Amino acid sequence: MLSENELLAMFESRTLTSGIDSRCRSFGMVVLDRQGQALRSLYLNDPIFSVCDHPHSYGVAVDAQKNIYLAFTPSGVDNPATSLTGTMLFSYTPSLQLRWRRFDPALVGGDLAVADGLLFQEHSPEVRHTQSGNVVATLPGPFGLGVVGDSTAVFGASGTMLSTLSTTNTQPRWQRSLTGELGRAPLTIARWNSAWGPRDVALAFTSDGFNVRIEATEVLTGAAAFSCPVALPELPVMTAMTPGGIGVMFGTVPVGVGWPRCDDCDPKYARTRSSFGWIPLSGLSPSAAAWSGAWGNEGHSHREGR
Repeated sequence: MLSENELLAMFESRTLTSGIDSRCRSFGMVVLDRQGQALRSLYLNDPIFSVCDHPHSYGVAVDAQKNIYLAFTPSGVDNPATSLTGTMLFSYTPSLQLRWRRFDPALVGGDLAVADGLLFQEHSPEVRHTQSGNVVATLPGPFGLGVVGDSTAVFGASGTMLSTLSTTNTQPRWQRSLTGELGRAPLTIARWNSAWGPRDVALAFTSDGFNVRIEATEVLTGAAAFSCPVALPELPVMTAMTPGGIGVMFGTVPVGVGWPRCDDCDPKYARTRSSFGWIPLSGLSPSAAAWSGAWGNEGHSHREGR
């Protein structure tokens, strides 16, 4: 979604020669209005698409000013797409004019998210300025599936460590060691009606190898808010916060003989079978301060909502 009234659609095309896929890909963008009428379009004419290595749009995000951010990376396997290294980042204006492009030869494909003038990539420790594309901060580890709220980016810096970055001045704010290992599920920011008043807390699922817990950390201070066991057989891989609880996806296993579980495929967890559940969390609800659209979360829009 580009705005409340406009939808950004990306199209991928290919040419088959005698029924054989040459792995060449072409891309175009079209902006549609509420009635589905095309408002403007652009053919992505860039040298990276002249190389037949199945370039793929692993990442897309839109900021509050409707600027567009794309990340293209070659694919080793086509269906589902499995990323190689060498990622080209693009930014376009709402009128589809190129703002900047940056290439990272070591970066694998991953989702993009943008908040408060900063651009994050799922597998990169580098934080870029949305205006220029230049690196303005380097995190202690890849951002992973982090989240932002109250001008603070929260991410897993290691297996058991939560870390933060101020989106105002790109300086670290706090770190907190959790009691167990973090899973792959994105962190979630929730509004907690505590005995001391409303608090925004970052929710993380952790495991000690046997039991799964939810550990909540106050976004503003890094203080431990609460921790509780949850009746899950393993760590979830996806979550969605709802009023009074959190939805989870877990138990993701391959369907068919010989298919490995592909966590970073596009689409993620393609050709797998999963279980779903809802965990009641009394007194918690989605936070209004959390950045909407990150990693295609509850809104699945990839659009910065504030």
